[in-house]
Amino acid sequence: MDLSRAKATIAILWGAAGLALTTGRLNIRPPRPEIVRFASNAAFRDGLYQGKLDAQHGNKPHIRSARWSADPDRLAFVSGYKLAYQDNQSRRGSR
Repeated sequence: MDLSRAKATIAILWGAAGLALTTGRLNIRPPRPEIVRFASNAAFRDGLYQGKLDAQHGNKPHIRSARWSADPDRLAFVSGYKLAYQDNQSRRGSR
């Protein structure tokens, strides 16, 4: 094996080792089934967004579902809001 090929092999091994170590530290979680099921629902996504913002800014929960006129949309908004707010609150507490 010539010197340049040996260097390339070592570089690839170091890169793979670094990737393996980094992947363990990343906070990658599979999506929750509720999010996958309602991903195309605008009210649910809006609730996710609003809940995430309130939790990240340290605000108390303030569910603004009146912005959606239909009852199913209001329920979807509230579900998304609660899910995101609780999820982000637990993340803030674990830091």
